Amino acid sequence: MRKFMFMCTLLALVPFGMNAQQLKGDLDKDGRITPNDITLLIDAYLQGPAGYQSQGKIEIPAVQDGKIRLTAQQQGYVNGANTFAFDFYREVAGQTEASKSMILSPLSVIYALGLVNNGASAAVQKEIASVLGFGAEGTQDINAFCANLIANAPLLDEQVTLGIANAFFLNSLKGYTLYDAFKADMNNYYRALVEELDFSQQASCDRINAWASEKTHGMIPSVMKQLNPSAISYILNALYFKGTWKYQFNEEYTQTERFKAPNETVEVPMMSALIDTLSHVDLGAYSAVRLPYGNGAYSMTVVLPHPKESLADIEKMLTAEAFQQMQDSMTEKEVELHLPRFETEAEMPLVKTLRSLGISSAFTGEAFPYVCPENSDISIENVFQKAKIKVNEEGSEAAAVTVIELTEDAAPDPSKSAVFYANRPFLYFITERSTGTIFFMGRYMGS
Repeated sequence: MRKFMFMCTLLALVPFGMNAQQLKGDLDKDGRITPNDITLLIDAYLQGPAGYQSQGKIEIPAVQDGKIRLTAQQQGYVNGANTFAFDFYREVAGQTEASKSMILSPLSVIYALGLVNNGASAAVQKEIASVLGFGAEGTQDINAFCANLIANAPLLDEQVTLGIANAFFLNSLKGYTLYDAFKADMNNYYRALVEELDFSQQASCDRINAWASEKTHGMIPSVMKQLNPSAISYILNALYFKGTWKYQFNEEYTQTERFKAPNETVEVPMMSALIDTLSHVDLGAYSAVRLPYGNGAYSMTVVLPHPKESLADIEKMLTAEAFQQMQDSMTEKEVELHLPRFETEAEMPLVKTLRSLGISSAFTGEAFPYVCPENSDISIENVFQKAKIKVNEEGSEAAAVTVIELTEDAAPDPSKSAVFYANRPFLYFITERSTGTIFFMGRYMGS
């Protein structure tokens, strides 16, 4: 009798429109019924026939003393996001030829996933929050963090151009609409463009490429060759950075020099400068310098392995915690600096990477039921990123575009002076000072 009454109580909570899988009780589709399924059932009931529930509006604190203001909890999110950045880097590096240079933006991935996460099921939201470094916090916490950076990061330095842009392109062939509250949250938190396009037309592909090119100032002129007519939507994040060195290199001192690449010695244009005061640290296995842009709100940290150490060993050694300890250990000193002038670009498929990091439910079944009221059977079909960086005597320019494709079908799977001579493979990071957020990271291998 108790079992019968309990089941009746659960059935009374089941909203109209639930499919057979949901009626069986295994809502998170892990092959068993657990307390999490009951939580999802109650969530579904509370959402009711209205579907998507707005995350509400937030107040974004203004920049103060040239710094982005974060609560202690939000600073913890930065630490978590930087942990994701290093995990993400290692996964991509493991899938990339060891001798190949790389450039990627973990923050761009956070934005793309953070945006679409608003329409995700509770199980998917839990995975995304955990992997991105937000722990057990909810969707609104991710939204608030992203909204703060969008509003304030571009204001920190007049000598730095920074742009964070988001877009949601919906396939008009499907005849689907978006929940009004979902669109409102995309605008409130992500300032996202929402636009309908006919995915069967090349003009629609051209439109998406034009948006990516505009938002990256031509750094990434194209992200798609053609669109999938059966896709429901494409979600894009574009991240652009251009900064002028605080201490610029004199182009007259740039000379062609040998660079010890992994399998050969190549010639590169080597920039040189003697800088009176620069942040530097030597930690035995590697040394590092921090090169500020403009007023110092943004900087590039270059990590150079000692001659007897391999870059692969340093990649394994560096974590978000080790990176922060390295930053804290730096001291100001005169540095004789030698750094190649270089360009690197890359395109990375990310489905396997995200699965390896712990996001699996997003790629199958009803992963995003609160995007379109006409269909709840929506999942991620594809995720990829294109990125590019230019480093020269004047400064640095970097851009990345992350693309998420949603479909109805599941997809498979301390001396006073120092010499820093970067004539062998090295790592680099572009970060924001007040929060410590990593915007870009990569490695240079000589080509």
